[in-house]
Amino acid sequence: MNKMVYREKLNQLLADVHELESLIGELLAEEEPGAQLLFKSGSRAYSILEGIKEIENEQIRQMNTRLVERQDELSHLSVLLDQYQRMAEACKKDILATKQEIENSEPLLSQKKEEVKETVLPKEPEPIIEEPVQKEEVKSPTESVREEPVKEPVQKTAEAPQPAPVMAKGNVSLNDLLEKKNLSDFRKAFSLNDRFRFRRDLFHGNEEQMNQVISDLNQIDSLDEALRFIDKNLSWDMNNETVTDFIKLLEKRYI
Repeated sequence: MNKMVYREKLNQLLADVHELESLIGELLAEEEPGAQLLFKSGSRAYSILEGIKEIENEQIRQMNTRLVERQDELSHLSVLLDQYQRMAEACKKDILATKQEIENSEPLLSQKKEEVKETVLPKEPEPIIEEPVQKEEVKSPTESVREEPVKEPVQKTAEAPQPAPVMAKGNVSLNDLLEKKNLSDFRKAFSLNDRFRFRRDLFHGNEEQMNQVISDLNQIDSLDEALRFIDKNLSWDMNNETVTDFIKLLEKRYI
């Protein structure tokens, strides 16, 4: 019941009450009240009671309606809470899995660094350069023979060539080579924040799709081919900041 209808019913009740008051006043003025006046007074009193009862029933109906709406809201909130709890559990599992991957990759990274250190070229021994021995000069008999002192071989140490720094093509450093070797599995290029951001912004929260794309990229041997794969299979906006960060990590794999 809207406010206008509610006010109209109240005004009608007020009018009926005034009329009943007038009828009762007439009854008080008569020494012997007539049957017709008594009937009219009773009818008006009954109409007032019915009006009050109708307003009361409408109020009860509205209260029941609001109660049902509140119950529906509570049910909806309960469903949302259950969904959030499941999402929180899934995120917790992802965090634990990522942490385990990081812990498992650290010993392997240390081992690979040790292997690279061992592959550094050993220092070559310094070569020994000998100068030729000067022979005695034989003079003619008329000349006095002078003996020249025999010079001992002089050993000189030549500077050993310094091993050239290990460089890849271009100006790639040893750290870049290590990083490339560690990025043979593209999944290990992601930090924990990258993993959540890429899955949310680029794969719409689909963990399975992201893992499949990474697995496909791991099978590709060149950056150009990888970019063609992304352009063909994924509808990404290449100007998007998140897409740009993903491509930068992909480029490091093909340095």
